[in-house]
Amino acid sequence: MTGLFKRLQTVTLQGIGWSMALVVSTLVCSLSHAAQGENVVQRIEQLLKDGRSDEADKELTKALSADGSNFRLKFLQCVSQAQQGAPKKGINCFLQWSQEYPDVPEVYNNIGVLYAGMGMPLEARKWLEQGLKQEQAYAVLHQNLLNLQADMNRPAYAAALQLDMAKTPAQAKLSLLARITSVADRASPVAVSAKPAVSAPVKPSVPAPAVEAVAALPQPKPQRVDTPPAAPSPAPAKVPHSPEQLAQQARIEEAVMAWAAAWREKDLDAYLQFYAPSFNPGASLSRSAWEEQRRTRILTKKQIQLELSQLNVQISGDPLKASVTFVQRYESGAVLASSRKKLELIEDKGRWQIVREFVIGS
Repeated sequence: MTGLFKRLQTVTLQGIGWSMALVVSTLVCSLSHAAQGENVVQRIEQLLKDGRSDEADKELTKALSADGSNFRLKFLQCVSQAQQGAPKKGINCFLQWSQEYPDVPEVYNNIGVLYAGMGMPLEARKWLEQGLKQEQAYAVLHQNLLNLQADMNRPAYAAALQLDMAKTPAQAKLSLLARITSVADRASPVAVSAKPAVSAPVKPSVPAPAVEAVAALPQPKPQRVDTPPAAPSPAPAKVPHSPEQLAQQARIEEAVMAWAAAWREKDLDAYLQFYAPSFNPGASLSRSAWEEQRRTRILTKKQIQLELSQLNVQISGDPLKASVTFVQRYESGAVLASSRKKLELIEDKGRWQIVREFVIGS
């Protein structure tokens, strides 16, 4: 009996040894696979950093076919699109990525940088601020936001100090991030309400710059300029959540900023094309009389400076309609005026056009 017990004990221990060997072997394979995956990610990051986009794309295609759920690889795919001169594709890619990983600050940074590159600083600032909500100590986000704000203030400073814009310091370049350093690796997407393990924020060697309010420069008393009929103040806009809603809001803001740019550059033909055929100029003016009035008021100005801020977009209805409110600062010669305005727009064949325009306050 004792001999039988010893034999059974020996077999059992041998079985445990085999099980342990299998576990160790599996763990070694897993660690080896993870190390290889990390090496691939680092190699692609380096290729993108070196500007070798074609090689990076080939590596990405190969890596994603082997590990399509790797969140870092999918992030790098968006970075690759952004670096190849396709900012809108890059933005849409990052927006979709952010639906799976909504708490990663790097994605908001990159969306903001791409909007800044498209000449949409207000939209860019919104996304950079969203990134700082995820990681308040992120030095690159702070620096990008500071550089963006400085560039937004350049026209006002140049005008106040009577400087030549061409001779003022050039815009500081914003940094697009290709590497995620704020969160640990994960195997699958997390829900919006979930909070992944976040590594302790790395303190920059230099304290992150804080954005401070700039004291207003003395300004002459505003003179009344174009005063369309007043309209009631709008209700607060609902914040869109889906990528489609965010993309639609971005298109509307882009249209409004392009309208302002055409006005500022005195490109009358482009300016008038932003108004729909059904536009109602008010003040008992016909469309032709209104266009002639605008022609005189725009083309006779030697220079026009126009800035929009605090854009607020509301989208509703089917077919889609939009209401945009903002603060408009206009300057031309001795005329300086700041007012709150509202534009009502409709979408026609993929293009947003103005149907009504109001001044809603000063």
